Amino acid sequence: MQGPKPKKKNIDTNRKNLVESSVLTAVGAIFILMGTYVPFLSFLTMFSAVPIVIITYRNKVSYALMSSFSLGVILSFFIHPINALFTSIMFFIPGVAIGFFAKENRPPFESIFYGFLSMTFTTALIIQFVSFFMDLNLIEYLMEILRESMEIQAELLKNLPSIEAVDINAITLTIRLLFPSFIVGFAIITSFLNYYMSAAIIRRLGEKKNLGSLLEFSMPGNVSVGIIVIYLLTYITSTLNFQYYDSLVANLTAVFILLFFLQGASVAGFFINKMKAPRLVKIAIVAMLIILAPISSFIALVGFVDALFNFRRLNR
Repeated sequence: MQGPKPKKKNIDTNRKNLVESSVLTAVGAIFILMGTYVPFLSFLTMFSAVPIVIITYRNKVSYALMSSFSLGVILSFFIHPINALFTSIMFFIPGVAIGFFAKENRPPFESIFYGFLSMTFTTALIIQFVSFFMDLNLIEYLMEILRESMEIQAELLKNLPSIEAVDINAITLTIRLLFPSFIVGFAIITSFLNYYMSAAIIRRLGEKKNLGSLLEFSMPGNVSVGIIVIYLLTYITSTLNFQYYDSLVANLTAVFILLFFLQGASVAGFFINKMKAPRLVKIAIVAMLIILAPISSFIALVGFVDALFNFRRLNR
């Protein structure tokens, strides 16, 4: 008499997981399409891995795989099928990585790190795929679009007396030099945002495990020593007449500044959160600190010092 109950329970659980995964997939598709077709909502596409993270964390990787496939099919009705395929793949792998390591109770930085690695690797593969099979140098194509855009803007602004002419060639050369760090930076920020957005939603759904708070983000305690070692090894390459030494140093510096900026912003938010002020005021202050360019370097410096001295007394 007791035999059929576990089977029925499994069926109910599978049905619940399937319904939840379907809803999250639909929401993810809506966000991607809104980000694609509504210019001022384009930032929403950066959160495309959130449904995959939640599905992986709460259900299984198999459900995340079905969700990614369904997402690609849905998107193919509204955008080019190749773009839909690349979008679903680019956010599926990092989403699974973040969700899996979060479910394993790894520290937030580890989950974000593996998400970043998988997104960087996936992006590089997509670029190589496009170059090989479509005979299109994606980087050169993007550089050409950027150059044309800057030339149009320069033409529109050249008659304004208060606007100085810019050297488009110098800007293009700088962007080309730092292009690897743009890819890495995008992967870091996307993994960072997707982890903490997913963690907030999962907590809202009743999860009791500690997934980490945005205000507690921190890199490992030995990161400063690791960075010094990396720079020393990089310096050694200069003695070997390494052709891309300048590019390597510039890209490493840009990536490390971004990481320390994220940690510095978390430190600022941590202490501002302790202020006796309305929540909206606290959010506005943090947003101003992040947006204002002159303060950005100071925020990164705060992150570097926090990596050394652990102002928040976090366990890391």
